[in-house]
Amino acid sequence: MGELAVVEKYCKIGFGYGIILDELKRASKYNYLTTLNLTVRLH
Repeated sequence: MGELAVVEKYCKIGFGYGIILDELKRASKYNYLTTLNLTVRLH
């Protein structure tokens, strides 16, 4: 495998992780807001 092919392969992997991390951040933020909303309703 050439040097360029290796770099391209790892760029794609890194890009995939970036998307996953963004989704995880969004999911945790959504869970936090939902929990906050439920907590406010209970009091």
